[in-house]
Amino acid sequence: MHLNLRCQFMARAAQAKGGDIGWKKVVTTRAVEIVERNDVEAPMAFVFKEQMQKTPHYLRYDHAAGALFLRHAKGNRVEARNEHFSYDWDHPTQWMTKRSEEKFVEIFGPDSMIGFHVGFQSFHASELDGLHDVNESDLVAAEKLLAECMADFIAADGWLWKKVPEPVFHLYRNNVGWKTTLSFNPDPRIGSDRRHFHFGLHQYEEMLDWKARLSELTDRPGTADEFTSMDLYEASVDGYAIDLEFALVDLVQHFSTTSRSIGPGQHGILSLPEMPLPVLDAFCRARRILEVPRAERDEGANAEAVELLEAIPDIVEAHPDYRNLFAKPSENAFQIEKWHSRPISIVPVFGQGLAP
Repeated sequence: MHLNLRCQFMARAAQAKGGDIGWKKVVTTRAVEIVERNDVEAPMAFVFKEQMQKTPHYLRYDHAAGALFLRHAKGNRVEARNEHFSYDWDHPTQWMTKRSEEKFVEIFGPDSMIGFHVGFQSFHASELDGLHDVNESDLVAAEKLLAECMADFIAADGWLWKKVPEPVFHLYRNNVGWKTTLSFNPDPRIGSDRRHFHFGLHQYEEMLDWKARLSELTDRPGTADEFTSMDLYEASVDGYAIDLEFALVDLVQHFSTTSRSIGPGQHGILSLPEMPLPVLDAFCRARRILEVPRAERDEGANAEAVELLEAIPDIVEAHPDYRNLFAKPSENAFQIEKWHSRPISIVPVFGQGLAP
């Protein structure tokens, strides 16, 4: 696929021939070729359509890349006429824009992003063709950035497809009821409504059961979505473990935030020699679990996390003066119930415990 894409970058150049050379935000149009894939090379793997959503999420699996690719919203409609790409988070070169903004901060310092008419977005942009004495190394670096940016794309059926990590279903409550969407980079949502739940692509039926349970408990309807798996990609991201991790992150962050906001007359509860061991141990246990990389946490770590979350109500009841260091124990109630409601696979071990 051939595309003419607008992109921007930082470069040293002069506004006029023989003029002073300084850093400029440069915009230009570049022709790029995107590698083409057919349905055999990159077959459709998943289709998920949210209720009331006009266009589904389409996910292909590219065998050569060994990765999933999401159909890009603009696809074959991406053209050079898009003049406002800096503010368009869906533009293919948005990652290049982000890197350019980081370069801007490196050059002008962190204070450059504060104040009126200051910052990368409001910094005047100059067309490359209108500049003089452009630094060659900056042009080479920009071309490299563009190549890296577009390396995450393939073309199929006349559309752009962007490489994405394996997503999970994100179930959360809005003003209408319980809604499901896809999340490619789930975040802990510290300090907000904790009733956000995640399920792997292979846990769709479990997600539906949990959504029905939430609808029953809260008397709020759940969306009716459509999901199709072509059974050619083996999903492995576990939504249950993600929610446990976020509960522990929330525990640690709440302790940190609350301890900074405690009034002068209450600082005594932060004294480590006086802090009850169960209170101190709760945060230490959470930290120890979180310090293990997500990919390396096993079922033992998850079981320890559940045990810790279940112990918090008793800790708070036994040491009420330290209640403020914890979020409301009820915030974890849904996560704990979700964990215990997950299906358990029992794999028999042959040759053990059997009569001869």
